[in-house]
Amino acid sequence: WLNLAFRGGMNTYTESQRQITRQGGNSGGGIGSIWNSNIRNSEKNFQFLATTKGLRITKDIDVTARAGAESNERSSHNDFQNGIGFIVPGLYKLTNTSNQSVGSDYDEKRRILGAFGSVDFSYNNYLFLNVTGRNDWSSTLPTTDRSYFYPSAGLSFIFSDALKLQNNIFSYGKVRANFAQTKRDVPPYQLATTYNVTSPSYVTPAGATVYSASLSNSLKNANLRPEGLEELEFGADLNFFNGRVKFDLTYYIKTSSDLFVTKRIPVTSGFSTQAINAGSIRNNGYEAGVDITPIKTKGGFTWNTYLSFSKVVSKVLSTDDQGADIILGNGAFIGNVQRVGQPFGMLFGLGTAKDDKGNSLIWPGMGGNGGKHIYAEVEDIIGNPNANFKLGVTNTLSYKNFTLSALLDWWQGGQIYSITAASLLLRGQLSVSEDREGLYVIPGVYGDNDTKKPILDDKGNAIKNTTSISAFDYFFSDGFGAYGPDDTNIYDKTTVRLREVTFGYNIPKSILKKTPFGSANISFSGRNLWFS
Repeated sequence: WLNLAFRGGMNTYTESQRQITRQGGNSGGGIGSIWNSNIRNSEKNFQFLATTKGLRITKDIDVTARAGAESNERSSHNDFQNGIGFIVPGLYKLTNTSNQSVGSDYDEKRRILGAFGSVDFSYNNYLFLNVTGRNDWSSTLPTTDRSYFYPSAGLSFIFSDALKLQNNIFSYGKVRANFAQTKRDVPPYQLATTYNVTSPSYVTPAGATVYSASLSNSLKNANLRPEGLEELEFGADLNFFNGRVKFDLTYYIKTSSDLFVTKRIPVTSGFSTQAINAGSIRNNGYEAGVDITPIKTKGGFTWNTYLSFSKVVSKVLSTDDQGADIILGNGAFIGNVQRVGQPFGMLFGLGTAKDDKGNSLIWPGMGGNGGKHIYAEVEDIIGNPNANFKLGVTNTLSYKNFTLSALLDWWQGGQIYSITAASLLLRGQLSVSEDREGLYVIPGVYGDNDTKKPILDDKGNAIKNTTSISAFDYFFSDGFGAYGPDDTNIYDKTTVRLREVTFGYNIPKSILKKTPFGSANISFSGRNLWFS
């Protein structure tokens, strides 16, 4: 009635990289360079598990219980050496370069210890209850907050069996409800702000070499907490017509808390980012799967259609202790912002100034900035990357040993910021910029750059922009493209694509009788064959 198991393993790999730029080219002044990189990653995992089986509380109730402990350790190493300027041509060694440096010599290690248990109850094979609990201790968290516990419970009821509802129309029915908490630690070395030892900074007039250490640009946090996730889910599985029509329906509420982020902070603080736990986010999700087999003949022909629908509505419930915006990103381009009351991950950047009706404000007059965008006063939300819904449709036709399937993928709504499109517009490499000699008018109304308000005519109406500008100004400067306001490079994310088409043939088992193979299949597939 009791099974005891202990298992352990290690997964490790190493990777050596080298890049050589020989002398004589345009790169790096033509003096040549070489770098070597060595990467090593390993993971050790040991687990003890005790499992009961065949236990019964009564003749109708079966019980299975599990308990165990686990140890997981992950470590990595990365060293990088660089050499510039070959001394002897053709000898590609670090020692044959005039300037050598160590780019990095980095080691990382994290360890997690865990204890867990679960109990499964089954009543007459139609009512099931599962309860679990786990406690972890992580080396990446503060010693005062290193331990964290998270439970779960799930209840499912096969009402078609319990109530004996099966017939030619209704085949199977199950409803389920689940509650679960999960927690996880933060990345290693986020608790203390450290110094990095650098190469010799300078040599004093007396000939003494001075070494130095530089402070990290990232401000760490000694009070970090484990990330938390809490989810409540309800669902149903329904089958009709002996499994020819199947429905899988799910609704869930998922709340994330204490998410670990590196927040952008003013560089006047001496740092560019700060490690924090970033409030909480709630996601309401709807998922539906529909499996239909409209045709199934005795001759071996089958047509099956599967539809997968999902919709997620997210909302930021809280951010930091002050409720301030949390801006994610390195600051080179636009970022993402967590703002209370808004969906998660809103696009954040410096866009165009707009009036109350959403019209872009344009500089009045000719020449100079005339006819170009007026920038907004400050950075703000300029787009929403979240989809309204996603839908996938897979059609599969099979006849005897032949199978043909096609997956159509539909992403509706959401927005994307494209640096690629902005750069191509900047350089006139897209078809919309083929007319290099024509004049262009940016859609919008005239505005005042000082007040960021529209200029009104005698009747109090905004004045439509009619100032024409050259293709250079329209695409290259403050119009559109990479040098324009950030929101001019926001695009609709709606896409419909033929994601994959596959044609396959299952080799008959009669042909494989005298081979070591139990089954074999030959297939041809193409991906992203059509896009709209």
